[in-house]
Amino acid sequence: MEIIMKKTVIATAGTPGCSDFRGLIFTIDGNAESGDDLLDLARKAASMYAKTNEGKQAYKGNCNNFNWANLVDAVGTAEFSRICTELGGLSISYIASYSTDDLAVDLDEELMEDSFDAPNYDDYTYYWNEDKQELQIYDDYGRIVSTISDVKTSKDADRLFEEEIALMSEE
Repeated sequence: MEIIMKKTVIATAGTPGCSDFRGLIFTIDGNAESGDDLLDLARKAASMYAKTNEGKQAYKGNCNNFNWANLVDAVGTAEFSRICTELGGLSISYIASYSTDDLAVDLDEELMEDSFDAPNYDDYTYYWNEDKQELQIYDDYGRIVSTISDVKTSKDADRLFEEEIALMSEE
């Protein structure tokens, strides 16, 4: 049974934040049941390619080492394409590389200069009286905190409710 899987791979080397840190981002897709199987398929393709005349040059040129960067460099060569076809249509696509010359940021870094309390709509409810064209906003204790007149449609009631809650949050 054929299971086509696609995964994005982030290969890194060195220590984050140090001068030796570098990385590579690429995708792999092929006939595999899991991400590990997909990586094993790519490793098999690398091993097969490194044993070709083309691949031996890359292997020797990298101090008898063939890593993920060498594998991504091989993408698009005739030999590697042949091997990928032989392995059932394996496909590897380069996305990007990075090094210490690039900017690295903490994924969890807080980007807001000033903190603020975002409106919590769950703390409020509203009732729109279509006959009176009036919108009443209630807090979670059932108290009326705002009344808005001349509200003609339910769509206007929704919009005005959100605007009013946002204004109350700014105070």
